[in-house]
Amino acid sequence: MKRIILIVFVLSITIQTNAQIKSGWGNLDYAVPESPAFKLLGTQPTNLLRPTSLRDISLGVGNYLINDNSGIIPKNLSIEIAPTLFSPNLNLNKYNKNKFLYRTKLSIGTLANQNGSYQIAGGINFTLIDKSDKRDLKNDFVKNILINHKASHENILKAVDLVFKSNMFPNTSKLEIKNAYEQSDSTKKQIINAVATELIKIDTFSVTDHDTLRNSWAKDNWNATIWQAGIGTKANFKDSIFKDITKKAGYGIWSTFGTHFCKYDQLLIGLSVLGSSDTTGSLEKPDASLGVRYYYGVNEIKGFLELEGKIASQTNDNFYTIKFGTEIRLEKGYWADLGFAFRNGSGETVFYPSFSIKYSLPDSEKK
Repeated sequence: MKRIILIVFVLSITIQTNAQIKSGWGNLDYAVPESPAFKLLGTQPTNLLRPTSLRDISLGVGNYLINDNSGIIPKNLSIEIAPTLFSPNLNLNKYNKNKFLYRTKLSIGTLANQNGSYQIAGGINFTLIDKSDKRDLKNDFVKNILINHKASHENILKAVDLVFKSNMFPNTSKLEIKNAYEQSDSTKKQIINAVATELIKIDTFSVTDHDTLRNSWAKDNWNATIWQAGIGTKANFKDSIFKDITKKAGYGIWSTFGTHFCKYDQLLIGLSVLGSSDTTGSLEKPDASLGVRYYYGVNEIKGFLELEGKIASQTNDNFYTIKFGTEIRLEKGYWADLGFAFRNGSGETVFYPSFSIKYSLPDSEKK
């Protein structure tokens, strides 16, 4: 566990340094997403994987679940990063050409079991749709900046020149690029977005104006349509130095879609399949879960109600879980999730209170 904490600390320092070199322009202070690695460790009473817009790095410290049978709080943590976002040559054009690649996140998590053994899990998270991502030129955040801020004529010419020299539009003259941008020619949206992308890099506007636009975007789009999927695997070790691996392992597959009905709510529908191997290494039949979670509130604080049904293949039992609670932003980058769950199955009802704290690099004040 100490080694993992040290790795996370060093990695966090490295990434924060990169964030200072890069702009960190795309980060918004949405709720910190749940990673496949952390979910696979089974420290929460439900299996729905909570999706939110892309972050450079996020860290789950705690994600405590008080076990009703033992009263012991597990020692665990996880980290999730989007490694391609730290490319020194990344810009909005490259991002939009390969959104699937740049939105892919890697996660790792650890859990100390009650008997002194350890679990370690790894996962990959894929984003298929994200209407809340302000890096996506189709989502109009760039357009909103240009509407609210008039760039100088000199900087427009510089941006046009950069686009022309990039040879992105080989059959288009510099004058045609300039006219397409200044006249907002709807038939030449790619040219307009290319000029806008370069303009944002070189033009200047007040941090206050930019923050106002960022906050407004987050307020209006925290519940925008989103669809994410993830896969993960875990292994069990007899000690904390991860040398003696056991044959019993696990895997998981998730898919969650999010939408909304009004500006104050969000509906998540998630499917998960979790499986494991026995002590001989043979795969057992997986369990399947279908969950629905409904949020109501604003980006900074919201309540939720969740219903989940689970089919346990090994015992042929059906489990039903009801969870309710709140998700709140404590401080910039820091989020907490407090919930209470009741699970019914195998002829008994079990109560699970849960509390988790998560951190993600906050939105940068640099453009």
